[in-house]
Amino acid sequence: MPMLVDYKTLLPATAGLLSLGLGLFALFKSKGLSPYRLFALGMLLLSVKQFFAIRAFFTDDPDAFLRWQFWNMLAGAFIPPAWLAFSICYSREHCRQNLIRWKWALIASTAFPVALISIFSRSLFIAPSLNTGWTVSFKWPGYLYELSILIVIILILTKLERTLRASSGATRWRIKYILLGIGFIFAAKIYSTAQRLLFVGDFSYLFLVDSATLLLGDLMVLVGFLRTRLENVNVYVSQDLLYNSIVISLVGAYLLIVGIATKIARYFGVATIVFDDVFAILFILLGTTVLLLSDTLRFKIRNFISRHFQRPPYDYRKVWASFAEKLTSMIDLSDLSNTMAKTISETFGVACVSVWVNDEIRGTPVLSGSTHLSANREPNPDLQNEIGFLALSSRNKRAPIMLDSPARREKEANSSYDVIYCCAPLMAKGEFLGLITLGSKIKKEPYSAQDLDLLTIIAHHAAGLILNHKLFQNRERHMEMEAFRAMSSFLAHDLKNVASTISLTLTSLPIHYQNPEFRADALRMMSKTVEKIRKICAGLSALDQKFELEKSPCDLNELVKDALSGLELDHPVIVDLSPVPRTILDPEQIQKVVLNLVLNAVESNDNGNQIQVTTRCEGRWLRLSVTDHGCGMSSEFINKELFHPFRTTKKNGSGIGLYQGKTIVEAHGGRIEVQSTKGEGSTFSVFLPLAG
Repeated sequence: MPMLVDYKTLLPATAGLLSLGLGLFALFKSKGLSPYRLFALGMLLLSVKQFFAIRAFFTDDPDAFLRWQFWNMLAGAFIPPAWLAFSICYSREHCRQNLIRWKWALIASTAFPVALISIFSRSLFIAPSLNTGWTVSFKWPGYLYELSILIVIILILTKLERTLRASSGATRWRIKYILLGIGFIFAAKIYSTAQRLLFVGDFSYLFLVDSATLLLGDLMVLVGFLRTRLENVNVYVSQDLLYNSIVISLVGAYLLIVGIATKIARYFGVATIVFDDVFAILFILLGTTVLLLSDTLRFKIRNFISRHFQRPPYDYRKVWASFAEKLTSMIDLSDLSNTMAKTISETFGVACVSVWVNDEIRGTPVLSGSTHLSANREPNPDLQNEIGFLALSSRNKRAPIMLDSPARREKEANSSYDVIYCCAPLMAKGEFLGLITLGSKIKKEPYSAQDLDLLTIIAHHAAGLILNHKLFQNRERHMEMEAFRAMSSFLAHDLKNVASTISLTLTSLPIHYQNPEFRADALRMMSKTVEKIRKICAGLSALDQKFELEKSPCDLNELVKDALSGLELDHPVIVDLSPVPRTILDPEQIQKVVLNLVLNAVESNDNGNQIQVTTRCEGRWLRLSVTDHGCGMSSEFINKELFHPFRTTKKNGSGIGLYQGKTIVEAHGGRIEVQSTKGEGSTFSVFLPLAG
């Protein structure tokens, strides 16, 4: 009997003190807003809650029990939000941004249980009873409190599960025990919370189960601390919320089974003894989980089967199908490289795998993806020098290079993860694209011939994917340059039109200078020209912006008159403007179209023939036509090249005016039609839709 009392006293106290120690250690060792600060907060809250629970557990006074139980629940209300914040940030970049993204969930998960306890502090429990231990039943506020805690705990476990499943190799080796320890603590809390919900009460034996699991979870976290040394480890986690979550499936199945079992137990009157062996079950589940996540055990089983049952170590069809499925659809080079490193790590049983892609500017491979190195941090100089040496020595090789030696084994014992045992060059079409480097295998055994053969095939396929990615990037840059070239040509063509207008005016200036009306028109034209130049200069700063129209109600005839005013041409221009209704247009852009068509007609006429400009209303369209009697165009040129940029039949043309005009007209919802005969002339008709 004394040993039982000692056990019930020692177990909760040890769990609380160990949680306090881990929290203080993480608090003093972490810097800035790191996940370990949130870890420290969560551990300190667990220790505070454990203290209040101990005081409630060891009292004989019902009033004192209810008082300490209230403080126990109040401290417990802050624990799930703190650990949810940790699960959001742990092994992820941009901790602050992640917390901001989840701020409303964190606020709600804190405010709801705290509000229930604060508002209904006297309505949480029914009077407790003390037999072999304390038994207290909840009223509906206490029931809602436990339900809110359960929901947040499930969310915490799903986030931890996603982090663990996304990790691989050395990264998983480092963080596995921290995640399993925290997960084990909250998995036990799902059991105890579910019991309180199903039986609508609190039992002393649940406190002992929570204490035992807290102690075991803390010990696993301590092992994880020894592995990580409180260094931040980045894991690239899929953003699909709750996608393919094992936790959701297991918790749902557990709650369903327990609910059915509870109904059956109550029916037969054995509800209090159904779950007496729960701690043994949880301990077995924890041990099984650790074994299943052991890379060493998995590869020992695979090698045992291969050695004793004459089975090859790799199912090449399965490996190749998995590799292609994971990598083929990826576009981002960083995601591609990290998935590639993770897949190779899982296939060969290697903790440390890195993908280095050749940087054309630096002239040396740079880290693109890894299972143990962060792409945001520069590798140590020794490793970078070795990568440079391997890049030079493997440029003309297509097979993996083995670097295993006793000296490297000794170096690995002293410098942990940065030792390279195998290097596979990435070659495609005779071009050196980078390297794949592998550390030692988990079992510390040498690489076999089957390993090297499969690695060669994987490296060739990976090189092809990286080459395709580089070609895709080059194509994007080429398209950007083409777009920039087109936009700058638009502006250059506008400047050319402005220059042509000024040139025509200056040519006529000596002849008509004494005419007051000519001087007034010339001054008005100069003022408009200056304003156009200012707008063109403003457009230079907006080359990266989308082409947008500034529409307003306009009279097409007035726009034609304004565009032609001040132009002194050597060719007679006959303007035939029929009455047309007003419509919605961008006046500046439409005037560009008119000016382009008229100047094109002038440049196409070498013999001074007349040019006709007409407007008509045809149904729901406004039609603007410009006709010349110049050189004309062939039907082949019209069909294949006329509206393409940088194609022209004029001696000094840029080939951009009609392309720009077509772009403007189509942006208005209109079209341009062309009728032309070689040697006889051309008619360009612009159709613009009426408003409404």
